[in-house]
Amino acid sequence: MNDPIDEALEAARLTPPADFAARVMAEIASHQKPAHARLPPRTRLAREAAEWLALGGAVVAGLAQLLPLLFGLWTFTNAG
Repeated sequence: MNDPIDEALEAARLTPPADFAARVMAEIASHQKPAHARLPPRTRLAREAAEWLALGGAVVAGLAQLLPLLFGLWTFTNAG
């Protein structure tokens, strides 16, 4: 089973340059925004409000599923 791709991968063991990691990390750091400039305060407040609203909706949906289940169990156990 002599696959040309396997042979090429085994033959060409490339090693990155010594400063490769430092250059990559410097490039990543140059593209990041400072923490205080990521979201304006109003946008951050609106996002937090939307997250709480979504969480409240999930709680309501969960209770809407749980209450009929509990009622069904109660009805089944008390049906005699």
